[in-house]
Amino acid sequence: MMAQQVLSDGQPYTYVGHLVPSDRVLASKVAAPYTIGPDGTIFVIANEVLDDLLARGGEGARLQLAGRLLEVDDVTYFVATASPRRAPDGAGAWCRGERLDTSGLPAVGARRGCRASLSGAEWG
Repeated sequence: MMAQQVLSDGQPYTYVGHLVPSDRVLASKVAAPYTIGPDGTIFVIANEVLDDLLARGGEGARLQLAGRLLEVDDVTYFVATASPRRAPDGAGAWCRGERLDTSGLPAVGARRGCRASLSGAEWG
C-alpha cells in the first residue's frame, strides 16, 4: 500500500493550512481526497487520522498536520500521523480521537499505539 510506503520511506513533514478537496483520480489509484501545500500539489492519503480530523469538524478549518511526505512517480503523497484540532492554538496532539499530553515528552497516548514526540503524535 502507498500509505505504508510513505510512512516507512517518507520524510517528516508538518503543514499548517487548509485541506483542499480533490476529486482527481490518480494513476496510482491511491485514495487521496484532499490536497495541501502550494498549488495543491501534495495529495493527502485517506487514513484513520484524517477520518478522525474530519469527524471533529476539521474540514474548512485552518489546521496543523504532522506526518510523512514522499514523492513517487512525480506525485507527492502525505500521510498524516497527528493533528491538533486547529492551528495555531492547538497545543497538544490527537491520536485515534484522544488528546495526547505532549508537555512532558515522551508522553504516552491514552490508547495503545500512540506516542508523543517532538514532531507530534505518531503511530507506535
